[in-house]
Amino acid sequence: MKLDLTFFLLFVGSISYGQIVTIPDANFKNALVNEFTIDFDGDGAADGDADTNNDGEIQQSEAEAALGLIVIGRFVDSFVGIESFVNLVSVNINNNNATELDLSSNINLTSIRSINNDLVSLILPNSSTLESLECAVNELVTIDFSQSINLNFIDIDGNNLTELDVTNNTDLIYLDCDFNEISELDVSQNIILEILDVEANNLSFLDVSNNPNLRILDGTFNELNNVILENDNLITVNLDYNLLTTVDLSQCPGVREFRCTNNPNLANLDISNGTITDFDHVIVDDNPNLFCIQVDDVAYANSQGWKKDTWASYSKFCTLGIENNLSLINISLTPNPVQEFLTIISDFQIDEIRVYSLNGGLVYDSHESIINLSHLKSGIYFSLIIIDGKGIIKKFVKE
Repeated sequence: MKLDLTFFLLFVGSISYGQIVTIPDANFKNALVNEFTIDFDGDGAADGDADTNNDGEIQQSEAEAALGLIVIGRFVDSFVGIESFVNLVSVNINNNNATELDLSSNINLTSIRSINNDLVSLILPNSSTLESLECAVNELVTIDFSQSINLNFIDIDGNNLTELDVTNNTDLIYLDCDFNEISELDVSQNIILEILDVEANNLSFLDVSNNPNLRILDGTFNELNNVILENDNLITVNLDYNLLTTVDLSQCPGVREFRCTNNPNLANLDISNGTITDFDHVIVDDNPNLFCIQVDDVAYANSQGWKKDTWASYSKFCTLGIENNLSLINISLTPNPVQEFLTIISDFQIDEIRVYSLNGGLVYDSHESIINLSHLKSGIYFSLIIIDGKGIIKKFVKE
């Protein structure tokens, strides 16, 4: 009886091991049986087909021998059967026609590439092994990364995502989710994130101040009205085509390339980060309400040929022109524009008035509330009005 039981178990095991994997899609099966689509040694390159015994079928044992699957551009509509390839470490199925992909059983996967399919549904491995996902140019509306806590690379641009949660993905280094419809994105938990591309979404707010390793930020073509940078390692920042009113790079000493064009509401721009001579490119034109760009060195900025609107000027004191430093104090300048005498009207005693040119040079200093400016050239000036040791800047025009 004991021998009979042993024989039975061995027989059942051999049947299971030789079981034929059902693969309904003819193109998928043909690729597995007749083409170099299988990586047997895990080096990322195809070594042969899956049908190692040349019987025209894929046994379970043959599926389990595969470490990598490479089926590119083979007009596959369905990858049903891939669940039997339980030892896969990598999958590359770019340029097919699949609408659904269920990889929940492929718990050893570290890399998935499914670019340019028609996926509306993607189920990731039910494990934490996944490190890299490239699933750009599909039709995904949602995707769950909550179990993929070791992901460090995500490229999901060109989908239909309306939301994205990467708060569990603390190993994330690269995130490209451009050309989606995402309206909110929290990257505060992605401390080691280095590259963030959120171009062409619906974001109105973005905070990267908690991403100390971030080097590249592309926020082009959103609806951003507020962005918090404050990042020492940022090198490239692109904020073209948004609704920003204020951009402050003063806490970003590493920036070398900066773009912020076509922001119709932009009125305050501070790039005085202490390292102006390290800037390679500054492009901030097509901003109709931007008249002053705060910099560390006006002469240097003017010598670089950076692209700005003709009506905008560089200055050391633009941010003081926000005019809310002493919001409870009513101060007015009259007349403005002025030809000769400018009167500063305030409810409080004025201690001192200093007048600066756009390049930051002090051109007038007085303790009187009426000052004679007839000697000044025509142009835009800033008056620093000091009251009780505090200052407020008011801009005026000299005719």
